[in-house]
Amino acid sequence: MSSESFGEPSSPPSTPSTDHQPEDCEYHIHVPKAALEVPSRHSVDDKRRLRSTRKKRKRKKRVLRKVALKEQLGKERDALRNEQQATLKYKSMARSFWDRWRWELLKRKEAHRENLTRNRHSSTTKEAAIHHCIDPAHLQDPIADGKPTTMYIGRGSFSVVRVQLYRGILVAVKELLPRTLQQDVLHEANMLIRLCHPYLPYLLGICTSARPLRIVTQFHGIGLINTITLFQELQEPKHLSCTKQWILITTQLIEALCYLHSEVKMIHNDIKANNFLISSSLLSTSCTTTTSSAHASSAADNDPMSIYHAVLIDFGKATDSESGHIHHLNDIEKLTYLSRYPHIAPARSSSW
Repeated sequence: MSSESFGEPSSPPSTPSTDHQPEDCEYHIHVPKAALEVPSRHSVDDKRRLRSTRKKRKRKKRVLRKVALKEQLGKERDALRNEQQATLKYKSMARSFWDRWRWELLKRKEAHRENLTRNRHSSTTKEAAIHHCIDPAHLQDPIADGKPTTMYIGRGSFSVVRVQLYRGILVAVKELLPRTLQQDVLHEANMLIRLCHPYLPYLLGICTSARPLRIVTQFHGIGLINTITLFQELQEPKHLSCTKQWILITTQLIEALCYLHSEVKMIHNDIKANNFLISSSLLSTSCTTTTSSAHASSAADNDPMSIYHAVLIDFGKATDSESGHIHHLNDIEKLTYLSRYPHIAPARSSSW
């Protein structure tokens, strides 16, 4: 049996004859060529379509992931904002409670301090009024040229100061003006009675039984009625001629202020050059001052360092250290203060 070419049409095989049949029989089956080729899974268009679908799916997933992330961030931001608002609310509440508690505490302390000061002032004032009350009839003007003479040595916005004799000694009498209240006199006496220092005034007594109200202290001056303030000595030096004397006077003033602030716990509130007196250490308190002036002049010639000392006066505005406070004035209060107290810092009136 002859072989035929693959793919070509062939006639159906003839039935072999029974007479002659070969040993090896071969069967040929015709298969089309197109059926033998393995077709591709996807075409190019299908691949492009699938690729674009995958990209769309990925893009959609990314968009959904971003949206979910934004929502989560928004929720976290809202939660954080709510926590911050709650924290601020609790902080403001705590601050208000703290301020209220602090204000109540300050009020209690202030009331307690006022009670202590009032009790101290009342007890000391009663002691000053009882044990240091002077009869105005015992105060006499010094005699000059054979007759009593009124000798004024100082003048302020609320008082005048004159030299008088009390039981034969020179004293400085501070007469308060009629508008002054008795409470102001008792307050200054209360401040003076607590002092015990060589460079501070010594209170002899007060006169509150009749007007004008008086405060009697030890006289400090040079000679009979010569009172020299630190301001006058700075303007026209007459008694303090050397540097050592100025150093000594300054040291004495510092000692007086240290005594006030550390031991007595008092604030003067009116420190200025006019409230510092230059006094003679060898001044005799008797009314015969001729010999005292001679002794002072001779002592000045021998030792100029031992003749003068400083004295701080005018405790009308003094207060306790516990009751002292700082108060800032506005423009209206500054004008009111300057009109009421023109003697305090007059140079500031132009700048204010």
